Amino acid sequence: MGIKKTVKVSPKHVQLFDVQPILQYLHSVSPDDGLYVYGRKTLFLLMISTGGRISEFDRIRIRNLQFIENYVRVNLDLPTKTSRSLSFEIKAFDDTRLCPVFTLKQYIGLTKQFRNSHDEKFLFLKNTGDHSSATKSTLATWIKLICLEAGIQPINSHVIRKTVTSTMFFNGLSLQELCSRIRWKSNSTFLRFYNQDMLNFSEVMLSQSSKEDRM
Repeated sequence: MGIKKTVKVSPKHVQLFDVQPILQYLHSVSPDDGLYVYGRKTLFLLMISTGGRISEFDRIRIRNLQFIENYVRVNLDLPTKTSRSLSFEIKAFDDTRLCPVFTLKQYIGLTKQFRNSHDEKFLFLKNTGDHSSATKSTLATWIKLICLEAGIQPINSHVIRKTVTSTMFFNGLSLQELCSRIRWKSNSTFLRFYNQDMLNFSEVMLSQSSKEDRM
């Protein structure tokens, strides 16, 4: 089981999901499992590493990714109504089997055959037909499928975002820095919708899952 941290923040306790079963499942997923499965792994690791929205991940293009030493900078093509920044960074993780940066590179390699030098497709591709860009609804379905594959009740991307943002806050991140990282315009969004009792944030969860796998 993953490390849990209980913090009483309101009279009403809200139970959110335990990410460990999914991480334990993803630990064994490799490029050999195919484009479709590995794409879902890539999406989930990016989500828990950033707290990003589905509407952000379906706007990423290969040409707008900058790999710099131990992190990748992601530049979004189009602004969204709630975003205050068009770019964000994702740090690498020691265990490559759960590293969002390593997994992203692997996924790009898997999809290379379906792209060309003038390709305008977005990062995530469908697994059927001409492998066109995956839509927001397709990515939302991937999240539900990965939960089923991990043996847990399906959740949606909003629950993941709550998990990530609240955990960042309870691990010492200031509201100002949190809003900057998650690309919010004001603190009120977090205080109204995301301030919940949570599990440990991305790196803590990934580290714990990696340790359990070696036991």
